[in-house]
Amino acid sequence: MQTSTTPWITLPEVNSTEELEQTLANRVQARIAQGDFTEENVRYVKELRLDACRGSLNVSDEILERLRMLCQLWSIELRPRTITSHRPFIGPIIVAFKKALYPLISFFLKDLIRQQKDFNAATIRLVAELANNPEKD
Repeated sequence: MQTSTTPWITLPEVNSTEELEQTLANRVQARIAQGDFTEENVRYVKELRLDACRGSLNVSDEILERLRMLCQLWSIELRPRTITSHRPFIGPIIVAFKKALYPLISFFLKDLIRQQKDFNAATIRLVAELANNPEKD
């Protein structure tokens, strides 16, 4: 079984771990300033403990790539779409109503979405452990 030693994050302009940490911190602060995410999002991710498996991960490059893809997709969000209407007269009223309703729906679905994220993360952990420790026949 071939194992990968390629780091998960590489940046061509970064030569050391310290530079990588500083570059990522700067990028995070810039994204917060742009409104892409909030300090609360950063705290949530920082406190999250979702190790895919305990100890070392010894899987093939193909399995590792699949696990990486799962790790990128596990976190779901309720994101607003661009709300439009093709109706010429009543359309603006419908759009305004939907935009006003979105925060209320988001509030009620927040706990459900958090529960789904936790389930997704636990499922990825289980898949990684199963891939790392295949049953011996």
